[in-house]
Amino acid sequence: MKKGLCVFYLLTVFCLLLFPVPSHADQQQKEKELDEQIRLQEHNYKKLESQMKNVNSKIRASRKKEKNVTQQLTYLAKKVVLTQQKTNIVTAKIQKTENNIVVTKSNIAELERQIIRDKKLLRARLINIYKHAQLADIDLLLSTKGTHDAMENVHLLEKIARQDQELITTLGEKTRRLGVSKHRLEQENSNLKVQHEDLRQQNIQLQADTKEKNRVLAQVQHDKKLYLAELDEIKKAQRELDNTVQRLIRQKKALIAARAKKSGGVAQPETRYYTGGRLNWPCQGRISSQYGTRTHPVLKVKRQHTGLDIAAPKGTPVKAALAGEVLFTGWQRGYGNVIMVDHGGDMITVYGHLSRILVSEGQKVTASTTIGLVGSTGMSTGNHLHFEVRINGKAKDPLSYLR
Repeated sequence: MKKGLCVFYLLTVFCLLLFPVPSHADQQQKEKELDEQIRLQEHNYKKLESQMKNVNSKIRASRKKEKNVTQQLTYLAKKVVLTQQKTNIVTAKIQKTENNIVVTKSNIAELERQIIRDKKLLRARLINIYKHAQLADIDLLLSTKGTHDAMENVHLLEKIARQDQELITTLGEKTRRLGVSKHRLEQENSNLKVQHEDLRQQNIQLQADTKEKNRVLAQVQHDKKLYLAELDEIKKAQRELDNTVQRLIRQKKALIAARAKKSGGVAQPETRYYTGGRLNWPCQGRISSQYGTRTHPVLKVKRQHTGLDIAAPKGTPVKAALAGEVLFTGWQRGYGNVIMVDHGGDMITVYGHLSRILVSEGQKVTASTTIGLVGSTGMSTGNHLHFEVRINGKAKDPLSYLR
């Protein structure tokens, strides 16, 4: 009997000390990643919004003149990108809210399990105390073989009493936390409904904007005068892209020279990701337009195409063709959302018409890094990736470099 009581007390202490805390490291890491995506998409939105204001001011300034279809197309293309960016932000917030709901539900389930376990343990303790606590305590003390054993048993009884009190306190705290978590879950579910409605409205607007842009572009394709005006806009867009690439190259060289001067005239070697060989395909799809000169099938007008068009569904992941550093992200006239990656060795790759940009300038990427998603932003009527390879700023045939 005495030996059984000792075992009972020891097991009770062991159970009371055992309160495992669930780990949510994975969910917390995911939440940080979602926060970063929201920050990035909001940054891109502000950047595009600023550029949109410049486009609008140019359109207002030219309203007294004859209607310019290229300006109209630029405005519509820009409007589509801006609406798409709003959709990206709402989508990222929905992902974060859904992640919060998963974490909150997991916390609620764990707290409920702990509360049930603690209540069972407390109930067993109270029944035991009611039945024979005083007698059991006396028996335990009388069973000691000496002063040392008696002191240890007294210490054990005091520890059990403290643990009983801590169990009651902890049970109350967990019950309070459970109520808070359930209230938070209600709020997150409410937020999710609002965000889904916002996303629905943004998608309706996006479809309307895209339809209007495609209508004007279709009109251009069947009117030689308008088509020639579009070609002129494309040439301007290509020159603007050339100027952007050359400007970025100059800025990088100036930065390297400044670092060399700061370090006592010793130039730091450039990181060379490209040392020859083939590049990876940036996305899965079919080639819809080759590099080089192409002729309109009806109007018989020639135009120069500086890249490779890869048709793919909207949202198809776009990966860097090779390891490198993101040189530019943002809007480019005619090309919509654009990313440029510097691979060293005078090579830069360009990714245009993206529906979403997932990297930021200065970020290091590998050939497995998803940098964006296929879209139809800019002067484009269908979802595809415009991919360019530039050596020392000059456009080259991408097929000569792809695997």
